[in-house]
Amino acid sequence: MITARKRRFDLIRTSLPGKLECWFRDHMNYRGYKASLDVRDDDGTIMIKVVTHKAMEESFAEQSLDERDSRMQKKVLQDLKGLSGGERSYTTACFIMSLWKCMESPFRCMDEFDVFMDMVNRRYIMEMLADMAKDSKEVQFFFFTPQPIQELKRDMFEVFTLKRIAGIFNEEQQQQQENQE
Repeated sequence: MITARKRRFDLIRTSLPGKLECWFRDHMNYRGYKASLDVRDDDGTIMIKVVTHKAMEESFAEQSLDERDSRMQKKVLQDLKGLSGGERSYTTACFIMSLWKCMESPFRCMDEFDVFMDMVNRRYIMEMLADMAKDSKEVQFFFFTPQPIQELKRDMFEVFTLKRIAGIFNEEQQQQQENQE
């Protein structure tokens, strides 16, 4: 019995990193980014590298057609420190969604995931989260954001907006909130 459990554990342990990387690449590809994810058991780290549109354009402008593929592998893959705030937030959200795909849980929650995202990356992530929630009927999702969410189709979800407390919002936020209501 214990031997069977150990074999099952070893199977899960060896297959999970591949699944995680596959889901991560799929999520990153939704935005047209190329990415790699390397789970390192020996030191307990995960290395994430990303190819953004900007990096791809720079590489393509510099190289002939024959040189592009090999050059992209060497130059364009960058770790998260080289990404903009929006790209980093997008990458983090994709990583979390990939983890969710690899594990079971009745609840999934994200808090202020879009604070540093530009509107383009935010729209992509909101669409991906909405699709994931729609496809996972056995799971309850909770997303907390200070940003308005009018781009979501509300017939698919229940959206709860907290009432503002006087004096907390600046004028721009107050006007956005009033326009939503």
